[in-house]
Formats: sequence, structure tokens, C-alpha cells
Amino acid sequence: AEGAKGFLAFIPCSFMEVDTFLAKASGLKNLTTADEYIRMIALSRIMLPNVKNIQASWLTVSKQTAQLCLHAGA
Repeated sequence: AEGAKGFLAFIPCSFMEVDTFLAKASGLKNLTTADEYIRMIALSRIMLPNVKNIQASWLTVSKQTAQLCLHAGA
């Protein structure tokens, strides 16, 4: 479309298994560590130079992890 700006933001979100069918049926769990999430933010900043707004989802990873993500490029 004319005037489109592409992606405005990228927010990596961890799988939230609480009260989902996948968790109940197959026992899937979110095993993503805080370090892995911070690395995803850092890699996103490097690999997505055209996306100006890389965000950390503090609701899914905790306030402390999201604060550390600010140092990793969020």
C-alpha cells in the first residue's frame, strides 16, 4: 500500500503454557530462560536493522528480565 512503513515493532513472546490444551494434552512447558530471552532481544536488534522498535514483553518474562533487555537492545 502506498505510504506503508513496514514493520513498526518486534516483540518476541515466550510460549505461555498455563491453562492451554497443549500443556494439558502433551505436557509441554515453557523452558525459555531469562538468558535465552535476552539473547533473542540482542539478536533481533542485529538481524532486524529495519525494525526501529524492539520491545521486551515484561508481562511474560518478568520486570527484571525486561529491564536487562534494555541493555541488550530493547
